[in-house]
Amino acid sequence: MMLALAAPPVDAEDSAQVADPLHRGYQGPVSVRPEITGLETTSDAPTPAPLPASAARSSADGSLPPARFVDVQGYPPRASAPEPALAPPRTLVTIDGPLPSERASLGGDRVTFYPGVQIRTHMGAVSPFRVDAEGNELGEGFTLGGRVRWRPELGFGPGKSVRLVGMLDVANGRWAPATSPDPIARDIIDNGQPPIATGLDQGLGVVDPRELYLEWTSDYGVLRVGQQAFGWGLGLVANDGNNMDRFGDMKFGNDGDGSIVERLLFATKPLASTSSAARDLVVALGADLVYRDPNADLAEGDLAGQGIFVLRWEPRKSPGAYIGGYVAYRHQRSADDGDDIEGDDQLRVVVGDIAGRGYRCLTPKLALLGAFEGVIVGGRTTFARGEHASHRVLQGGLAARGFVGDPTGWLAGLDAGWFSGDANPDDDRQNGFEAAPGYTAGLLLFPYIRGWQSARSARRAEDPLLAGEPPNGVQYLPTEGRVGNVLFVQPKARWAIAERFELWGGPLLAASSAAMLDPLAARLAGGAPSNAFEAEVDSRFLATELDLGIRTHYGFRGVWLQAGVQGGVLFPGPAFDDPDGLRDDPTYGGWLRLEVRY
Repeated sequence: MMLALAAPPVDAEDSAQVADPLHRGYQGPVSVRPEITGLETTSDAPTPAPLPASAARSSADGSLPPARFVDVQGYPPRASAPEPALAPPRTLVTIDGPLPSERASLGGDRVTFYPGVQIRTHMGAVSPFRVDAEGNELGEGFTLGGRVRWRPELGFGPGKSVRLVGMLDVANGRWAPATSPDPIARDIIDNGQPPIATGLDQGLGVVDPRELYLEWTSDYGVLRVGQQAFGWGLGLVANDGNNMDRFGDMKFGNDGDGSIVERLLFATKPLASTSSAARDLVVALGADLVYRDPNADLAEGDLAGQGIFVLRWEPRKSPGAYIGGYVAYRHQRSADDGDDIEGDDQLRVVVGDIAGRGYRCLTPKLALLGAFEGVIVGGRTTFARGEHASHRVLQGGLAARGFVGDPTGWLAGLDAGWFSGDANPDDDRQNGFEAAPGYTAGLLLFPYIRGWQSARSARRAEDPLLAGEPPNGVQYLPTEGRVGNVLFVQPKARWAIAERFELWGGPLLAASSAAMLDPLAARLAGGAPSNAFEAEVDSRFLATELDLGIRTHYGFRGVWLQAGVQGGVLFPGPAFDDPDGLRDDPTYGGWLRLEVRY
């Protein structure tokens, strides 16, 4: 969502757009993954919405309206003035949530309530694939999962300047079967770290209070305090776990569990009263206590604090577009991990992240759309101690999206990314970057193939018959399905009819950015770089994956129904060869997905 200027008061029709400052704010350096030391939306097309008059000069003398933070939906086309205004391109802004016209609301001029009820389910299967050098295949068969999510929002006061927002999950995870008929999968489920995409890491009997915060919008800025789940950019480092399977987007897969913080945030436009381009510059400061993310869990005794400073330019002439960045410092002390090594509990890192998105209408029916995010993480950690008591952290990642076409009809383009890897687990550096859960690349390679293989490697590393004394840091080996150590490109195309039906898909081509190394296999091979099948391979090409999705949705009086199918087939590359030069047959997966939202 966007922050922009508008003249108070805000009328009832615009009340749904009260500012959501830095909606995709920083969550924490989720990419720090120490290696093992010593081993290695509407029923019709979006409603045309010209810029409000408040976004332009508001009086005959050309003076600007008073500074006030509200969201602005819609953007003027770059074509000639007589052409109608268009809604922001869905492909860019679906990560921000449903369009305002797709949110059910109740209330009047001074109070508005958004129910925010969502029931989502998916059912499907993945064909068996090998997970270790012993030839074991993992095949779960049919699974059923989903979630019930309630995200109520209450806006009240003059211009709905005060918002109270909550989020509560129940039945989030796998619904059936409760465990797996496959013995390898069942061992990982009971004793290891299964991929997040399976939903097996979450308990269905647990009520999960994800958000509860208060926000106040004044003439000076936006103040927000409470428990919050946010994201930033494309979701590489900060991902709120609430941005997948949105009609109009071309991503595949499921949400992650999201990073949640106790946050105090203030955002303002210090130059809003000027007439320069700098009037659209947002400055924000925040302080966090991490409640839960991939590196810390407050309920388990981890203490992680972080501070952030943000600069972001959001040009009022192009609502939905922005460019900006933040710097964050994080200090974490983790709870006792149960091993015999003392002092392996410290993390101090600085994160720098820059992101942006924008669009340009070449004609009323042809536009260029693009978005990117780049991140670098540096610092020190003692999480994994062996020969080296302290490790230097230097990791980075870059992701981009670009498309051309009619945003409400056809689009063609690609997603691409590069995430650093670490081919030497025995040195004093940690260079492997993994994106936050909820950032996806394809359907099968990372959430299933790499997720289960790395989880199986961790369980084997804990087996005293294979590895002797389990090495320190074995808990950091499973990727849990996150995207990392990869250079990938996925050309994609979308075809839609009246924003009711869409077909999208394309091939994912992926190679590892550093040699794909399985720490246990490397140890058993005397240190030689080896994959999960204990084979020394020179090629970094991981796989080719073909993904396809079909989806439709329909709205009636605030109730939205969505149904679709996502499927993929993965052809393993030479990086997955076994010692005999053989590789698996193609892996298939498919899911039926249903959603009801009010």
